[in-house]
Amino acid sequence: MASIKVNIGKGSYYGIRKFKLFLLKTRHDEREVFWNALMRFHGYKTLFTKKITVNLNGKDYQAIFQEEAEKEFLERNNIRETVIIKADDFFYPLKKFSKENDSIFRNNYSISYLIDNRKFLKNKNSLLIASAAISELHSKNSFKNIKNEFFFKKLNEYYAKHALFIENRKFIYYPKDNSFDALYYDGNVTYPTLSKLKKIDGLNQCDVTRSKNLENFENLLKSFSKNKISKKETCIFYHSIKIKQKKINTQLDSSNTNIKSVYSFDQYDFTSVTYEELKYLFKNFLKNKEINPGQKQLNNFDKNYIRYSLEYNGSFYICYYGFKLKKVLRCKKILEDEYKNLISKPINKKRLHLKKAEEFLINLGSINYDYYSHITNLKIGELSKEKNLTLDLREKKIYLINLDNKDFKSLNINLYNNSKIIFNGSLDKGQNIFLNSFSSKENISNKESRYDRFLLTGCITFDDFKFNGGNIYLSGKYLCEDAFNAINSEGSIDNLVVDSGNFDTIDMDFSNIYINHIKVKNANNDCLDLSFGKYVIKNISADFCGDKFISVGESSKVIIENSIVKKSSYGIVSKDNSIVELYNANLSNISKFCISAYNKKNEFLGAILYYKDLSCNNIHEGKKLFKDNLSKVEWRDLR
Repeated sequence: MASIKVNIGKGSYYGIRKFKLFLLKTRHDEREVFWNALMRFHGYKTLFTKKITVNLNGKDYQAIFQEEAEKEFLERNNIRETVIIKADDFFYPLKKFSKENDSIFRNNYSISYLIDNRKFLKNKNSLLIASAAISELHSKNSFKNIKNEFFFKKLNEYYAKHALFIENRKFIYYPKDNSFDALYYDGNVTYPTLSKLKKIDGLNQCDVTRSKNLENFENLLKSFSKNKISKKETCIFYHSIKIKQKKINTQLDSSNTNIKSVYSFDQYDFTSVTYEELKYLFKNFLKNKEINPGQKQLNNFDKNYIRYSLEYNGSFYICYYGFKLKKVLRCKKILEDEYKNLISKPINKKRLHLKKAEEFLINLGSINYDYYSHITNLKIGELSKEKNLTLDLREKKIYLINLDNKDFKSLNINLYNNSKIIFNGSLDKGQNIFLNSFSSKENISNKESRYDRFLLTGCITFDDFKFNGGNIYLSGKYLCEDAFNAINSEGSIDNLVVDSGNFDTIDMDFSNIYINHIKVKNANNDCLDLSFGKYVIKNISADFCGDKFISVGESSKVIIENSIVKKSSYGIVSKDNSIVELYNANLSNISKFCISAYNKKNEFLGAILYYKDLSCNNIHEGKKLFKDNLSKVEWRDLR
């Protein structure tokens, strides 16, 4: 019997469709479960891992269930679908099969990264995001942009060293701030003896009194394991707390290069050509030469080359570097689908037997992407201490605005040239934000994608934001997927008014927000779209919604107290494990269904919509409500 991969076509298990079932012996029984829980306790994103009973061909056995790193994993961790990246580990079989090629790749820059969640690569913007992620990991200072990387390395060095080897390193990429989260995977967790645990770093890791931290961790562990925490695991838990609190001078110092040499590509010298040198050579070649797909093949004497895939100025190429001639031989422009395959499919290890360097391809990502040229940081407190502020944002950029000035009363912002804003910080009661967009439709392109290369769906985004009241007003042309987007935010908003949106006007994801009053004038798509969160809408009114008046999805819980819409295709919709409580709704001129509940995505179940005091005007009686056989729509005396 072997470990197996499972892909559920329809339906899910724990909301997961793709997962692995590991034999217990391959994961040291439940140690992998314990370690994933411990990493999660310390704030790292971890794959759902649990010991379960499997029935295969009528035979029961115990296995470790672990989800694949896919969209469902990201969304369950309150992350919008993005790139998960890993190293291409062809070095290891290469050394075994071909010492000559091993030497070539060790001397010429040949670190290669792959996109682990291939399904994310749906359009050009997703390929640009992937290219930026790959190039950032290639950069000299990449590990400075990995959050909490030092603690991740220190903790795993003691008990899960295998997770630090480059073939097991995985990273979640965040385009909006060009950063990464480390994703633990396959640490081959080992427990020292109790006697050794009592002597680590010269301290007795087990000599502690029971704490609230331990109780919290035990409660977390219960979600994944039926077993109680053992004495060894208790000692390991307290050791992890001490490491995090920096109470121990561990053998892992941030300046210790030995760690890098063992666990990363730093062991390779690349004395013949470095990453920066390759970037320079390829940029100059592409800048000065005309490239076309029909170029003739290389001559036989030029076969001493390494192939590199890369992105340059929004186009994708395979370039050939002659490692004996030390120059670029040629570059060939390729289509998006071919580039997608190159950066997401590992090299077939069987090809290593061919012992030809030209059989391999190294992914370099973007060679001329400069994150900081697209971003401008603004701190309101540093700009002015005035009560009423006005900003004209004229460059086509992403403006990161920190609302750190608690003295302002009114902030007026004019946006030009399709510029966008990400707000962070907080908004207090009595404060007002007025936004007016003068964007030009002619400048909008690539609309096959909901998001831009920073993974932004909104023209105006409130990210990780704290609402303490306040009023927000949007007017003008907003040509993004969402005019207003709140993500990973919480609190209360007094008034939110949006004049128009080219697609959705208001979108909220992964948030917990109370809104006293929403007013929408025109939306070409949904007026209000809520997902992955808890929301209370006290009052909402809309003149026209091209698709849905209110759309609720992805396990959200929503209360809507007073709602009025004059015209919309759909009224109020509850989807995919969501629960909506609807009071005092007055919905007019609905062309499809007034209220609906149904399942849309395979990883979820049906939805629930309870209503009281519902008025559906100017619609056919048969279109008052719709539900599928997984969902529920019913009147209920809610109060």
